[in-house]
Order: sequence, then structure tokens, then C-alpha cells
Amino acid sequence: AQVGGFLVVESPHAADVSQRLKAAGVSTDSRGTALRLGPAPYLCDDQLDEAMAKLGEVCRQTPAP
Repeated sequence: AQVGGFLVVESPHAADVSQRLKAAGVSTDSRGTALRLGPAPYLCDDQLDEAMAKLGEVCRQTPAP
């Protein structure tokens, strides 16, 4: 009952990362320092793997806090 469907990553750059992921075709949102990824049940494993790879690319390009 206490488990949600989102993966939340905390970052002071959450809004910027969310915008850059959207430009790369990955839907996310941010709330304050929380970057929220909500994998839908109709996505296949390859799509989830691609989204995580894009998250890694964007994070590597983001300055450390």
C-alpha cells in the first residue's frame, strides 16, 4: 500500500534534467529537487533501458552540485 509507481531521483538540477530528458524523448516531471520517472505498464524493457541510458547521458552532462 505504501509503494508508488514512480522512480524518484533527488537532484538540485531536477527541473533542468527533466527538460533535457523531454527533449530526448523521455517523459518525466520534477517537483522541487525530485526528478520523477513513472514507467508505464505498456512500455517494453527496451524502452525502459533506453530511457535509463538517456538519463545517464544527461546526468553526465550536468554539473555536480
